[in-house]
Amino acid sequence: MPHRKQRQFGSRLVILTMTVCSLAVILACVCFITFQLSQLRPKALDTATSIAEMTAIHSYAAVAFEDKQALKETLESLKAIPEIQWVHVSNAQGVQLSEYVSAANDQKRHHALHQAPKFDEIKVRMPIKHGNQTIGVLELHYDLRPALGNLAFEFFILVLIGSGAVSIAVFIAIRKQRDLIRPIHALTQAADKVSKTGNYALRVSQQSEQDEVGTLIDVFNGMLNQVQNVHNELDSRVKERTEQLNDALQQAMAANQAKSQFLANMSHEIRTPMTAILGFSDILQEPDLPRDEQAKYLQTIERNGKHLLAIINDILDISKIEAQQMQVENIPTNLMEILHDVQSLMQVKATEKSLKLNINIQAPFPQTIHTDPIRVRQVLVNLISNAIKFTEKGQITVTARLTEPENLDNALIRFDVRDTGIGMTPRQVEQIFKPFTQADETTTRRFGGTGLGLAISQKLANLLGGDLTVSSEEGHGSCFTFCIASDQISRENMINHSGSMGKILIESEITKESATAPIKSDKRLEGVRVLLAEDGIDNQKLISLLLQREGVELTVADNGQIAMQIIHAAEHSFDLILMDMQMPVMDGYAATRLLRREDYNRPIVALTANAMDQDRDTCLKAGCDDFMTKPVNKTALIKLVAQYSGRELIENEQAA
Repeated sequence: MPHRKQRQFGSRLVILTMTVCSLAVILACVCFITFQLSQLRPKALDTATSIAEMTAIHSYAAVAFEDKQALKETLESLKAIPEIQWVHVSNAQGVQLSEYVSAANDQKRHHALHQAPKFDEIKVRMPIKHGNQTIGVLELHYDLRPALGNLAFEFFILVLIGSGAVSIAVFIAIRKQRDLIRPIHALTQAADKVSKTGNYALRVSQQSEQDEVGTLIDVFNGMLNQVQNVHNELDSRVKERTEQLNDALQQAMAANQAKSQFLANMSHEIRTPMTAILGFSDILQEPDLPRDEQAKYLQTIERNGKHLLAIINDILDISKIEAQQMQVENIPTNLMEILHDVQSLMQVKATEKSLKLNINIQAPFPQTIHTDPIRVRQVLVNLISNAIKFTEKGQITVTARLTEPENLDNALIRFDVRDTGIGMTPRQVEQIFKPFTQADETTTRRFGGTGLGLAISQKLANLLGGDLTVSSEEGHGSCFTFCIASDQISRENMINHSGSMGKILIESEITKESATAPIKSDKRLEGVRVLLAEDGIDNQKLISLLLQREGVELTVADNGQIAMQIIHAAEHSFDLILMDMQMPVMDGYAATRLLRREDYNRPIVALTANAMDQDRDTCLKAGCDDFMTKPVNKTALIKLVAQYSGRELIENEQAA
């Protein structure tokens, strides 16, 4: 019985081998025929097109001069190509000049001229040109039957070869079935298991003699070894490359987002002072403006112009740094004068916020060194300005000292700028010196700025032979350490006693006050109630001046949160809300969404320095009824208020 089962399994193996081989041969024949048929017409079309092009080229002169005899001789040369059924040449007017018809197709020439080509024919129409002008047309019919006959013959040969291969395979299977069944079965099981489980550690045990099957098992095991090694290596590489790609993608997205945020911030930072400059310049053109008002407005224009100049200088500096064209001087510099100038300049801003500004000098300290005084002053001003900006109460302390007083050759000048402000998180500390990046990147942008100052300052510190670093704790302030090289220090030029520089108290000329202006007699918007949510003092003054002259009852809020409180507490409704979209504490977007969520249905107009294309859509989606960009146009602003308050304006020269 076992012997009978073995014979039956062997017979099935033979039948299986014959079936598989037959199917393989049939599939190969089908693929061959399919491929050849798919290539037949394109190849024949290329051949026919090439023949038509060459014939058209050779027929050019004969067609141009209508030399029918020469044209006939040219066409007769096509007899050497049996696939050409006929060729017809006519001039540009469609008049036949000559034709060639093969002997086998002469009887069906006229039939072929007026019908579309069949499957076994290809018709090519080729213009005969003189420059860009068509002087004739050549039509050619190409016969595919010879190629089809060759294809049939090749298919017959392929069938014969396949049949022979099947016979040989069956013969070999019959002779070798007993020797091959067991090891091949083991290989099949192993391969199937590997393909299903992915376990490349599996190996096939050697059960046969060292013949071809035994060699196959060895090769299979060796292949599994290589595949396992390659798989492990590829898996490791894929993980590594995936991590690298993810890191690169994150960096690219972060860089793109940072630059987009920078552009939006830069637009805001430039347009905000421009609003005050252009607005107060327009007001200064009025001939009856009091002299004290003129002086006050000129001071506002000067202050905003300096701010705008600082922004432009930052942009130019970062451009030079990126292009590696930034250079510093090395000239005698009086550090005490620089510290005195910096304190005089920054004391105004500190006094505005009721902050103490202390500059301490630790002896011994050189009074004069060789460095670039402009760049040293620029970095110190930037650091102290940032400290004042991010500090609500307390003090800013600047400490100047030598790092190694006993070794003047290696000593550095060190300035520590310490504040009692809001501080930073570790993540913000990592990002703070990158260009176009700010610690505060939210839409509220509580403290403003371009995001370039610290990046420029660090690059300048490096160029001055030192560095700029920071240590900070969120909620407990920050300390920026600015070091520069100290060339040519002499002990005779030292300050040998520690102390604090005398404070220079400067009363702030910039006080936040309600902007009042002389009211004209033609108050076209008298009684209109407007709420202005705007954080810029100069812009508050400008818009208040423009609207109050027209009789508008204006209420000013420094940010969106205060605007919400005013709206909730007001005994009357406002005819219009002018909402700056980028403000501290609560921005205009959040305030508008909250108002609309509370079913506030009065008009809200976005008044913003963000003037990019997408900003308008963002404001409207937040719930604003309209959008006006800064700098503010006086006439447009008044018309907008009149439009949303339902007033009709009577134009006159003064109001325009």
